[in-house]
This record gives sequence, structure tokens and C-alpha cells, in this order.
Amino acid sequence: MGKPAALLAARVSAIVWIVACAVQFVVWAMIVVIGGDLVAPWWIWTVLTGGPVVLAVWWVTGALHAARRALARESGWTP
Repeated sequence: MGKPAALLAARVSAIVWIVACAVQFVVWAMIVVIGGDLVAPWWIWTVLTGGPVVLAVWWVTGALHAARRALARESGWTP
């Protein structure tokens, strides 16, 4: 995966996670307001489980870039 593709994958994963969390929060808030009863915040599961996944994607793509930069420095190649 090239640099632009890896960066795009990291950005898309973060955006999808944020949008999913926001939609779930809005739905939960509407249920609480319309229903008049405080239900368990089930959207927290997406926040707490999706965050590490997004972090892992960013870490992996960052690690790939660091490895490529190190290899380029060792070989003397400049882009």
C-alpha cells in the first residue's frame, strides 16, 4: 500500500468511526428525550472499541512510513 493509499485508509477509518459514533449518540439522545427515560448509553461500546481500531490503523500506517523512510535513508535514495 502506497503512502497516499495508507494515509487515505487511516483518514477514512477515522471519519467512519467518528460519524458512526455521532449517529449513535444522536439516536440515543433522541430516545432519551422522546422516551423521557434515561437508557444505558450503548453508543459507548462503539466509542471504546472503535477507538483502538482506528488507533491501530494510524499506528500501522505510520509504522509503514517510518520503515520506508529508514530504508530510503540507508540506501541513500531520495524521492
